Amino acid sequence: MSKAGFDDWKPAPDLPDIDGRSFTDGRYGISDAEQVAKWGYHRDPVLMKAYNDAMLEGAVDESGAPDEQVRQCAEQADTGVTAAQTNPLIEQIDIEGYKASLDEPAVKDVFAKWSACMKAEGYTYATPPDAQEDPRYMHPENITAEEIATAKADLVCRDRHQVAETWFNTEVKLQREAITENQDPLNDIRTANQAQAAKATKLARSQ
Repeated sequence: MSKAGFDDWKPAPDLPDIDGRSFTDGRYGISDAEQVAKWGYHRDPVLMKAYNDAMLEGAVDESGAPDEQVRQCAEQADTGVTAAQTNPLIEQIDIEGYKASLDEPAVKDVFAKWSACMKAEGYTYATPPDAQEDPRYMHPENITAEEIATAKADLVCRDRHQVAETWFNTEVKLQREAITENQDPLNDIRTANQAQAAKATKLARSQ
């Protein structure tokens, strides 16, 4: 872009870390007592604002460069290495495994134990997601004392009955079954990924 006369062009800003974790860490709900005591079911509001601001800002292009010029430079930079993407089959295994785990006897049983534990604490929810998705606690910025108290009780019951461990192990079993059933196409995906990684490594070393 600089050689084309657009020194002011900038790529999209890096997204800030969300409390040092990825969204996958919340796959089975809350787990950190310190965070729960501060923000209930929410993440750190300051970090979330920084993350959302970066998402809204997107690619900051103050150069006045035409889209075609940006596209040409992007293609030149890629030099045959396609952008990393999640394969639809992998997404399918990921999503369907999670959904199927909710109907597994082990997960239903541990959810029932969690629900009874919450009932003893004065809260009526059938499953952990029901508590975390309570409309009263879904406001992006408003964190109430009631939410924090609910989340604290939730986490105690989760830990007491090993909800996350049971849920995780159940989904792992389902994913392994799906991997076995789709071994050949998954091998093809891995081979393609390795080829792209090799191209990228070779390009980086040639710079």
